[in-house]
Amino acid sequence: MKSEGSPAVDVAERVLPEVSIAKAAAKPDIAVPEQREMAAGVTPIGALTRPGRFTVEGRIRLVEIRPVQRNSVLACEISDGSGVLTAMFYGRSHIPGLVCSARVRLRGSVGLSSDGRPLMINPAYELLFPAV
Repeated sequence: MKSEGSPAVDVAERVLPEVSIAKAAAKPDIAVPEQREMAAGVTPIGALTRPGRFTVEGRIRLVEIRPVQRNSVLACEISDGSGVLTAMFYGRSHIPGLVCSARVRLRGSVGLSSDGRPLMINPAYELLFPAV
């Protein structure tokens, strides 16, 4: 995308995609992407329609402790713009860094709940951008 702006704006567009998105939003004839570009090997949550091992990325939008028989589970809802996945960490009541608005990458086995929503049990997790 060729820019008519200053060299500083050109560099900012390459380094900070938000600058390009803001410029596109100002022009009604340019479509604004609804989600970030996925890293290699990452599956969009909306594409999880069958069980298997997957890697997903998204932003935590809900963290809650749910009772399960004689234990508890830390449940986190992750959204990437294409869908929502629930990650469940059994025997945990808190994991440092897993808070609302943090960006995470999860790796593990995906199953489908009774209503067809994807879920991961005790996935490996990586904080990508902690909440501020």
